[in-house]
Amino acid sequence: MRKSFGWIVVTFAVVVACGSDASDSSPSPADADAGMDAGGGGGPDDAGADARPDVAAPPDADGAPPRGVQIQSKEWDLMPEQEVTACYHFATPNAETLPINKWKGVMTPGVRSMEVYIGGSNQPPGTLTAACPTIAGASVSNSPVWVFTANAAASELAFPTDDGTGKALAFELPAEARGYVSMHLVNPTAQPLKAHVTLLAEALPEGAAYTKTAPFITYDDAIQIPPFATNHLESGTCDTLPDTHFWAMTMRTHKQGTRMTVKNGAAIDSNVAYESTTHASPTQKTWPKPFFTFDENKLRFECTYTNMTNRTISAGESRATDETCRARGYYFPATKDVSCYCLAAGCVNF
Repeated sequence: MRKSFGWIVVTFAVVVACGSDASDSSPSPADADAGMDAGGGGGPDDAGADARPDVAAPPDADGAPPRGVQIQSKEWDLMPEQEVTACYHFATPNAETLPINKWKGVMTPGVRSMEVYIGGSNQPPGTLTAACPTIAGASVSNSPVWVFTANAAASELAFPTDDGTGKALAFELPAEARGYVSMHLVNPTAQPLKAHVTLLAEALPEGAAYTKTAPFITYDDAIQIPPFATNHLESGTCDTLPDTHFWAMTMRTHKQGTRMTVKNGAAIDSNVAYESTTHASPTQKTWPKPFFTFDENKLRFECTYTNMTNRTISAGESRATDETCRARGYYFPATKDVSCYCLAAGCVNF
C-alpha cells in the first residue's frame, strides 16, 4: 500500500558561534579558514561586483506545496571580509521515494551560491563542516551526485511537464537520502552576518505518471594551467547514452575561468550547445520540447582560463588555489545518474 506524504520540513536553526569550542557540527570561522580555500586569506577571492553577495533580505521560503521536502541549514557566523566554503550535511525525512519535479533554493545575505548533492556525505545529518567531500576522493559506493545549483537569493529549477508523451519528468529522491549542501559564503561588509540556506524539493502528486530524469555530470581531474597563461583551454569528451535527450545544462569553474562551453559532438569546431562567461553566476540553460540530443552521442565540454599567478594550477576543490571544469545537466529517459570522469588518458562514464 502506498503511503501519502505531505510537505515534510526539517529545520536546524542552531547557531555556529564564533569563538566557541570546535566540533564536527560547530566549526568556528577560524577553523573554516584553515580547512577550506587554504591560502585565500580572510577576504573575497576575486574583486568586483560579482564577488559581493546580495545584501537585501532574501525572499520568503513559505508557500510550500502539498508534497515534498524542505531543509534549512544551520547558521554560519560570517565575519567581515571573510570568504569560506562550508557544507551542511542532511538526511531527507521521506520514508519512500519521491518524484521531485522542482528544486528551489533560498539564500540569506552572505551566501553567494549553493550546490546540492545527493550522496557523498561522510558526516552525521545536521552537521555543518568547514570542508566539503571531494569528488576525486569519493568512493564508488558513496559518490556525490549534483542535483541543483542556486546563484541568486531565490532560484528554482522547474522540470518539464511533458516529455513528449504527456508525462512529466521527475528526479527520484530516495527514501531518507543522505547528502549535503555546499555553501560559498562571502561577506564584503564591515559587519558580521549570520548566513544559511533553505532547500525545497517539490514532488509530483501521489500516483502521478512520470518519466525518470537524472543528472549527467562531467569532472576533469587532469587540469594543468601553466603560470601566467591566458586563454588556456582544458576539455574532455564524454559519451552520452543512446536515445536520450537533455533538458537542462549548467557549468562551473573557479575564479580563473573566463569561458565555459558544452559542444555538440566530439569535433573541436562542433556547434555550441551551452555557453557562459561568468564563473560567479554561470548560466542555467533549459531546452523546451523536443529537447536536445547530442550528435553521435558525444558531449564535449571546454573551459578557458587565465592564470595570473606564478604557479601551475591543478584540479581541486579550493576556490582560492585550485580549478575545476564541470558540466552538469539532466537527461532522460534515465535509469541512473551518469558521472563522466576525465583523466589525461581520456574520459569514462560510471
